Amino acid sequence: MVLSGIVRCLLMQAGICALVFQAQAQDRKEVYRLLQSDSLTEVNRMLDRLKEDTAPLANAFRGTLMMRKAHLLKIPGQKLNVFKNGARLLEKEIKDNPEQAEFRFLRLIIQENAPKILNYDEKKAEDREVILRAFGKLDQELKTEIRNYARKSKVLNAAELN
Repeated sequence: MVLSGIVRCLLMQAGICALVFQAQAQDRKEVYRLLQSDSLTEVNRMLDRLKEDTAPLANAFRGTLMMRKAHLLKIPGQKLNVFKNGARLLEKEIKDNPEQAEFRFLRLIIQENAPKILNYDEKKAEDREVILRAFGKLDQELKTEIRNYARKSKVLNAAELN
């Protein structure tokens, strides 16, 4: 009787884990889509959706989307403030998880696309190396995102991705 209760509890936890994983997978697809979008409304909607989630991946997504949002804003001071806040959030997650390839990939995307005046492009080679080292161990969905991005990247070469 006690054993079946424990098993049921573990199965429930596994179901919760599966739901969390599914939500993260949906968030990932949406985040990468929004990084190519020019819709401030959609970026804000996703930021609102992520604001309650304090997991490292959600923080990295939020920081990256804030930097994308800065590009879409009109007021220069506001653009800079939002970009810096997003950068702080993403940089904290990278500092706490230095070998997390997805965080490095998110930063690489921003570094390659941020205006030069922001001086947010100094760690491209470092991020590239972490991504290449980890690539074989990443899930298929993230590999696909990286391969797609590598086609237009000046830092990542699609031929190097195995």
